[in-house]
Formats: sequence, structure tokens, C-alpha cells
Amino acid sequence: MHASAVYCIFIVVTLLGPALVAAATAKGVVRGMGARSTFIGDFVVDGIKYRFLGNLVPPRDFMCPDATLEYDNVAQLTGPGRFNGKVGTQDITLRSLNGLTITGPLVVPVPPSALSAMGTWSRV
Repeated sequence: MHASAVYCIFIVVTLLGPALVAAATAKGVVRGMGARSTFIGDFVVDGIKYRFLGNLVPPRDFMCPDATLEYDNVAQLTGPGRFNGKVGTQDITLRSLNGLTITGPLVVPVPPSALSAMGTWSRV
């Protein structure tokens, strides 16, 4: 490859790199326990289980045993966090301000609504 072509590729990757790199994903389970206003998300990343435990607003009951977490760095899975999104009819989609996304199908359909979960990430 000619040196100028390599240089051009370097510039493009340097300028557009983050947009070209796909986020990492982890499989897990998320559930809402309406009676306790609790949201729990458990995901395994590189053999380590991470849990997001928080308050759920509004209180909803749902189960998603095949959830996908998209993240850029495991450092995003520490400390406090907040997710906003929707649940229902057939799936859940939540996004955080620090770039995390949780999606997946629900076991049982639920009426659609906006959803917010504020809590803390920890290793378990």
C-alpha cells in the first residue's frame, strides 16, 4: 500500500474512529418488581457479573430474560447511574446518560409506558 493511502486511512480512522467501532455487548436479565418499585439488571461481562439495582418509576412488573447491554467500557458499569426509556408492549429499551443501552424482549406483554430507573452498578 502506498504511504499516502496509509496516511489517509490513518486520518479517517483517527477522526471517525469512535463512530466506526461497535459497542461491546453483554447478555443478561432485567426485571421490574412493581410492588417494591425495584429495577434489577444482571449482566455478565468477561466472566464477571455486574448488577444495576435501583428504584423504578413508575412501579412496573416485567421480565426480560434475554436482555442485551451495550457499553463502550466496563468502567461505565460502576457507581451511580440512571436509565430512561420505555417498556411495553413487547420489549424494553433503556438508555443512560453515560452511553449505556439495555434492550430486549419481554416474556409477557405489558401496557406501554415511559420508564426511569435510578440506582447503582456493582460487581457481584
